[in-house]
Amino acid sequence: MYLDSLSLINFRNCEKIKLNFTKINVIMGANRAGKTNLLESIYFLSFGSSFKSRSPQNLIKIPHQFCSVVGLATINERKLSLKINLYKEDSIIKKQFIINRKLRKLSEFLGKVKVVSFLPTDINLVESSPAEKRKYFDNLIFQIVPYYYSTVTYLEKVILRRNKVLERLKQKRAQEEELLFWNKELLNYGWEIFLQRKRVINFLNHLLNKIFSQLNQNQSHLTIKYLSFLPSYFQKDKKIVTDWWQKKLTQLKNQEIEKTCTLVGPHRDDFRFFLNNQDLSTLGSRSELRQTILALKFAEGKLIEKVTQEKPIFLLDDIDSELDKQNRKCLFEFLEKHQDDFGQIFLTTTSLEKINQDFLKQAKIFKIEKGYVC
Repeated sequence: MYLDSLSLINFRNCEKIKLNFTKINVIMGANRAGKTNLLESIYFLSFGSSFKSRSPQNLIKIPHQFCSVVGLATINERKLSLKINLYKEDSIIKKQFIINRKLRKLSEFLGKVKVVSFLPTDINLVESSPAEKRKYFDNLIFQIVPYYYSTVTYLEKVILRRNKVLERLKQKRAQEEELLFWNKELLNYGWEIFLQRKRVINFLNHLLNKIFSQLNQNQSHLTIKYLSFLPSYFQKDKKIVTDWWQKKLTQLKNQEIEKTCTLVGPHRDDFRFFLNNQDLSTLGSRSELRQTILALKFAEGKLIEKVTQEKPIFLLDDIDSELDKQNRKCLFEFLEKHQDDFGQIFLTTTSLEKINQDFLKQAKIFKIEKGYVC
């Protein structure tokens, strides 16, 4: 996976930019100069959304009504043109996803650009809500399982409609038989989501200890625990699971009607990080959280490569604020040793002095000021 070039029009503070890249790319600039915007645009090409803002309107440079991000990528020796147009129409923000000049659905666009990103906000993942952690790991799976986005999106609709039936049942405006169809859909699609999450967490756990030890130069046991809604003792058998789940829905029916919400399913899963059997969300130091997230990112890269046969693009944003001198030293030693594991590396910094000089000699350096790059 290699991003040859990137063109931006009215994206954030970048009015018009076209850049050509190499294997290692360093983007230098003062705070608020726009260096993170370049990484955000690459992330945007992968996920069709921003890692900074929930509102797509914020991506369009004021006072314009339109922006576009275009990337020319090499994927398994094949050239691919990817474009996202964002425009205002009757006060509504609309998106167009284009691959090789043909309009595509978001589900067809997702994951064409394989990205692993280390962002300042990622440090909060360990301590974040279950919903945020579900979103994080689902985004990872979107890149490696083509149908997973549609599965998650459909299950969200199933739960929404099932909850509407529960609400009508509470109001005595529906029959209990109306739940049967949505129960069946919940069981089928919920099982598939569970399976994909379980497989991903199992793979990541095989790698985390080795990578974490290289980053902090200590032997420690790091693991992610997948706290599924399903009891662990029969998670391998779909029929046993669905039978148990159906009985559980029957037992909880009155509670669900009273609360008008679905109480059992993958929409209530959680993930916990443990270091030497201690929960990092309550006992982890800031340094341990940084190293945990970095180890997770590198493990994600190996997962993406194993499943897709493509080496992902690695985005490292604002290493100055989140990594101290010792952590930066370990990071660059790791990157130099394992740089062949990545299709490309993009890194932002406020000062070149904070980057390992041997690493810097291999890089193409961009300087950005007020949205302009040289």
